[in-house]
Amino acid sequence: MAQSTASAILKDDADGLGVNEGKMTEDFSQAASQLVDKISQLKQTTFVGPTNPIFDELFALEKKCRQANDGASGSRLCCFYLQNLEDLRKAGEEKDGVPVISVGFLCDQLVVLCKKRGQLKRVISDIVKLAVTWLTEMKKEDKVEVIETLKRITEGKIFVEVERARLVLMLAEMKEAEGKIDEAATILQEVQVETFGAMERREKTEYILKQMSLVLRRGDFIRCQIISKKISTKLLDNDEDLQDLKIRYYSLMIVYYLHEGMILDCCKAYQSIFITPSVQQKEDQWIKSLQCYILFLLLAPFDDEAKQLAQTVQTMEAKKLKEIPVFA
Repeated sequence: MAQSTASAILKDDADGLGVNEGKMTEDFSQAASQLVDKISQLKQTTFVGPTNPIFDELFALEKKCRQANDGASGSRLCCFYLQNLEDLRKAGEEKDGVPVISVGFLCDQLVVLCKKRGQLKRVISDIVKLAVTWLTEMKKEDKVEVIETLKRITEGKIFVEVERARLVLMLAEMKEAEGKIDEAATILQEVQVETFGAMERREKTEYILKQMSLVLRRGDFIRCQIISKKISTKLLDNDEDLQDLKIRYYSLMIVYYLHEGMILDCCKAYQSIFITPSVQQKEDQWIKSLQCYILFLLLAPFDDEAKQLAQTVQTMEAKKLKEIPVFA
């Protein structure tokens, strides 16, 4: 996926990757293609470092693209330049024993290009997407530096809010892997993905579940309850593609309910897990969830709601009640 995204950007066939710009006043696509080809041919016979004069020509053309609102061509030029730097960094090219390209220099160039006056959204968006494709092959320290740089670049920019959220998640997961749960939860909990129209429903739900999981692990039950309200249980119940997320959601809520002493809510959570189609198809799973459903029903205060739940399980699940082994 990362490789295909990078290829689409560098070949200028990404169709804006979802970013819309204003009207273009001049098309520099042919000039951009010619310059990219010229540099590519030069690289076959000559070392083309960041100080090579040919990049002055590239930046001059990029400025014209920016002024003419030609985001596609500007993006192609900027991303071609940055990818050239990343290729040199990965190759470990050195001059007088010193790396030609350091991660620090690469990050500086990311910022410089994105902060240019009047820089187009298409260019910034494509630069961020390209840089994300580099992360998988970077060592931990370098990855953190690039992520922090991209976080600064994307801050306050709605058109790259999804990319920013993914970067924050990467950073939180790295902290979690180090055992720094407090830091991971703090980093992730402030991202309001529920307002992101561009993020897919499944990804959005997974993100919120991760937020819930981290705040629970650090014992912040109040915040877990607040975050949980961002997930629509009706959506989870009705979308067959989200069954695994439904189970994860109710499993997390059971931890919260137990801490708060909400026994009947634990019962209802297990009921929701039990009736999930994917659970019904696996005997060990429906037996476990039905046993827990009944156990918490017996432990809960026997009010009208509990009485109704007891009648429901006796009526609707009479056959399965006979099939489950003695619970011990």
